[in-house]
Amino acid sequence: MKPSSIVIAMREPNFIYQEGDKFGEVLGEAVVDRSRLDFASLVNTTGLDISKPIEYQRVRLKVISIESRTCQSMNMTEKGTFVYRDVLSGVECEILQ
Repeated sequence: MKPSSIVIAMREPNFIYQEGDKFGEVLGEAVVDRSRLDFASLVNTTGLDISKPIEYQRVRLKVISIESRTCQSMNMTEKGTFVYRDVLSGVECEILQ
């Protein structure tokens, strides 16, 4: 049997992608409800074009609405201080077929 030459791109499970590039990280819950997927927050979304489809865990999505946008957010925990840029909160998406 001959080895396959098919290449499968690896993706990190807590990140969103657009056109094959990483464009943000999921922070908090991601809830599926029928034909929708809602994110508590997407962080570090610099360069993301919300008019184009995004992908999360290989599911194609269209952003329908965003509750709020913040330029920068800080989260201080016992593990340290985390700084996030271009934070989108309450992101509602339609699952595309």
